[in-house]
Amino acid sequence: MKNLLRKRLAAIGIHISSMKTHKKLRESVAEANKQTIALLDFVLETNGCSAEKSKAQLKQDVVALIVNRFKNGGYFVEFGATNGVDLSNTFLLEREFGWNGILAEPSPAWHRDLEKNRRCIIDQRCVWRATGESIEFDIVAEGALSTISLFSQSDLHAATRACATKTIVETITLLDLLSTHNAPQVVDYLSVDTEGSEY
Repeated sequence: MKNLLRKRLAAIGIHISSMKTHKKLRESVAEANKQTIALLDFVLETNGCSAEKSKAQLKQDVVALIVNRFKNGGYFVEFGATNGVDLSNTFLLEREFGWNGILAEPSPAWHRDLEKNRRCIIDQRCVWRATGESIEFDIVAEGALSTISLFSQSDLHAATRACATKTIVETITLLDLLSTHNAPQVVDYLSVDTEGSEY
């Protein structure tokens, strides 16, 4: 019966693996991530910048620099900016490479730190599909996991958001955000980390 089920599922593109296989796959992905991050640190240091200056969780900032050929004076847009430093995908670009840009962060819990930590444009509205709406937003103790209430249960952090404090935030579209702040025609790097509402 088990083999028949496996064959039927395989016919529609679903493959079942054992927990042992899954564990090995997770371990190999974790090792590949470590090696990739070490390589990106090496690339950053080869270009005259200490690897410790990268604040991004998975070195997204270094990838942005590579794609832009270590450009100085580029332009970024980041939404889901939190405090602008911890896990920031643009802090390194601004501080070490002279980039400018826009940070959008709707959670009031981050606004004071964001203003203190960054020099670029800061918008406190929630980037969303429409401008001028008022939507419910969940603020959680682990602040980086805060999100639009509609998406609060949509990922593996749903349990963390069970005790969220609800607030209402104003929305803005990405195009209106760019227009409002006179962004240039070319944005060199767009970073979106909004805990479930990215699409």
